[in-house]
Amino acid sequence: MSVVIYWNDENTLVTRFENTWSWGEYIDAAQAVAEMAADADAPAALIYDFSTSAGLPAHFFAHLPELDLLPVAENLTRIAVVCDTDSTRTARRMLRLASRGRFTVLSAATLERALAQLNREQAA
Repeated sequence: MSVVIYWNDENTLVTRFENTWSWGEYIDAAQAVAEMAADADAPAALIYDFSTSAGLPAHFFAHLPELDLLPVAENLTRIAVVCDTDSTRTARRMLRLASRGRFTVLSAATLERALAQLNREQAA
């Protein structure tokens, strides 16, 4: 899994979380990344990319209360990218989170299309 922060000035910070990390180490690292985004002056998007691994970790939903404690500034949008092969049940659960405003949920293919469009607009 990787976490990527995009700022609107085309700078990108990438932090990769290996699947061998413990959940506590993941929370510590994710908090550090979220704080860096919160300190940014520009709008930022924090992308939890679950499509780069084996899909959404089974324990993700159990640890959502801890993720919700991470700092989230008004300039920060949290996006969860799910694997296109994730189960329908997982997709439904993620959409429920999105409906509560906790995440914007995209498929990996949708994220790629959105980033390609953004790159085209910035090049024009």
